[in-house]
Amino acid sequence: MDDMITKLATSPPYELPGAVSRSIKVVGSPTFFLRIAERVDMESNDETKERLKALADNLTSVVSAVVQTGEEKMEVLGERVKSVLLEAAEEDGEVRTGARNEATS
Repeated sequence: MDDMITKLATSPPYELPGAVSRSIKVVGSPTFFLRIAERVDMESNDETKERLKALADNLTSVVSAVVQTGEEKMEVLGERVKSVLLEAAEEDGEVRTGARNEATS
């Protein structure tokens, strides 16, 4: 986790969205943010402290944007699935797959 924090803290801000998307489970966890805070408290170099604080701020924004984008994509895909199911439904609203249960045949 510390290696990832160091790498992200020294990366240009425009690289954060891609890094967050690839590691959302780690980067989006409270543990990750707590570790950044611990490192800020332990750090004696003011420049590094500021870099870590900026990372936490930037990550908050990026994680929020990544989650929002994911939610929007899920909504769009959900609507597509709904429209496909509506097209496939019979007049009674049931979707027949053609598969038969072997136990009842």
